[in-house]
Amino acid sequence: MHIRLIAVACATALALPISATAADNHRAYGRLHLSVDRLDDSGYVVSGDSNKGNHIGMKGSMDTNISDFKVVYKIEAGMILNDGGTDTTVPAGTKEAAPAGLTQQRDSWIGMSSERFGTFRLGTVSTPYKSSGKMVDPLFYTSAEGRGVLKTMSAHHSGTGDDQGRSTNTVRYDSRSFNGVKAVGHYNLAPGDNNMGLGLHYKTDDVVFFIDYLNSGAKDETAMKIGSKVKAGAASFAFQYEIDDSGSVAVSEGAGDQLFLAATYEMDATALVLTLGNNDNETGYSFGTMHKLNKNAKGYLLYANDGSSDFDTSLFTAGMMVSF
Repeated sequence: MHIRLIAVACATALALPISATAADNHRAYGRLHLSVDRLDDSGYVVSGDSNKGNHIGMKGSMDTNISDFKVVYKIEAGMILNDGGTDTTVPAGTKEAAPAGLTQQRDSWIGMSSERFGTFRLGTVSTPYKSSGKMVDPLFYTSAEGRGVLKTMSAHHSGTGDDQGRSTNTVRYDSRSFNGVKAVGHYNLAPGDNNMGLGLHYKTDDVVFFIDYLNSGAKDETAMKIGSKVKAGAASFAFQYEIDDSGSVAVSEGAGDQLFLAATYEMDATALVLTLGNNDNETGYSFGTMHKLNKNAKGYLLYANDGSSDFDTSLFTAGMMVSF
């Protein structure tokens, strides 16, 4: 039923511009992303799971009769593009391959937005904590991302659920922008220990800066981080530092701190990328190249190593992603 609803919704979105008013906006969109990965000595696999950001969805806005408010919405489902790959964000053999098709729900919400009062959203929404991490990692959604084998970003940037990066049963608020600065926050309405988050985000064409705080609703289960990204000509530099007491980090030992660093240098359509980080246990790194084929498609070739003492967790990945 869920697959049918998504298919009908996207087909409707493609037809809507013919009959919608000029003030309304409806659009179907998606991303297709496949890579060939080699983790350690496990051989090559074609990886196309939803951790790659594969999705299809529909989003839009409609005018209302309330001041300058608009109704805004998004419905999105993750996809698996192949039926033989494995999840390369965990050691080989620890997760079974899932069949191709639509999988878990991604951001799916409805809300109200105003240029004066900001945007309120209700449903399954990416937390501000996750959103800011995505802004500083140039390899986000690849197998070499910080929240993957490197474990240089916490698990608060991943997953779908009441206490995960894509938070269900949640209301999120983003204030209007004051010279690039926004106050952001979310609150989970599920029964039990409700998690919540607060943050301050600054974004311009050349500079990103953020401070974020999370509280899971239980004593001493908190996380805080600070980060920034600066663009200087063809080069850009980014960092993020997390202090995590929640036990939800992407390391088996539990809570700890994570440092993530990234540098990118663009040469026309080609970019050289280097990331480095530490998760209280090891220092991991990745490097490689990404090439823009056009404004909606790019390919990449990357290597990553988690820096473990026996150096047995290394990854080669080559892939391509197309957005529409």
